[in-house]
Amino acid sequence: MCITWVLERDVFDDNDSQLSDAASMMGQHVISWDESWWNDGNYPALENNYVIFHGTLGNADRIVTELEWQPGAFCNTKAFSCSVWYESAQKWLLHEKYIYCSAVELIQNSDYYLKKIDSPDSFFVRPDSPLKPFSGRVIQRDDLSLKALDHGFYYEDENLPIVVMPVVSVGKEWRFVIAEQKPIAFSAYIASDRSKSKSHCPPNVIEIVTKIAATLAPPDPIYLLDVCESDGKIKLLELNPFSGGDLYACDREAIVTAIERLSKNR
Repeated sequence: MCITWVLERDVFDDNDSQLSDAASMMGQHVISWDESWWNDGNYPALENNYVIFHGTLGNADRIVTELEWQPGAFCNTKAFSCSVWYESAQKWLLHEKYIYCSAVELIQNSDYYLKKIDSPDSFFVRPDSPLKPFSGRVIQRDDLSLKALDHGFYYEDENLPIVVMPVVSVGKEWRFVIAEQKPIAFSAYIASDRSKSKSHCPPNVIEIVTKIAATLAPPDPIYLLDVCESDGKIKLLELNPFSGGDLYACDREAIVTAIERLSKNR
């Protein structure tokens, strides 16, 4: 079976050139995504190919639901929702307290919901969905509004599910690629500017990630897992779909090797 990567080239810093080079060196096929395919339906059939897309989350989600490519993309959107996996990951999570509600519910009943997380003057809000219709941010209670949550700019549904949490301190952050419930690559990163580093990853971080990956039900055969330092401990930040995530300085050869194994074991 031929492995074919479909890369949306203008999404990530290096235009996915490192991933393309690593795949090509292993004899895997690489083609570039063309946005016009959605308009004219003239996308390649790629029958009898093991197809993996890498690019925007929105396209990864659409490929899974609308195209016949197999597997097409690793973006099992529902399984990556915070409300699906938070409970099983509770002992590792960065936030000990959190609440689920909709954007409009938080606006209309802020006292009720914020009381559940000790009524802070500022708090962190993120979408429940991994497709991230708005970016997570710290909100001051006096500034709380639908506009502050980007309503009307990135999304229109006032009932968008969100997660609300206390503000906590975060130090160093690492992104791991998890395949077959094991970490296969990692990169340090700074989320604010998406900068990356191949810096040393302490053994205790790898040990904790290995335990998490082996314990959690995998949302996909390959996915991204982010951890961070907080108050001297290593905590789980979030899970993200592989096909829509930045790989930072993760080892591309390890990734394409893992894809080779997955294609043989499907």
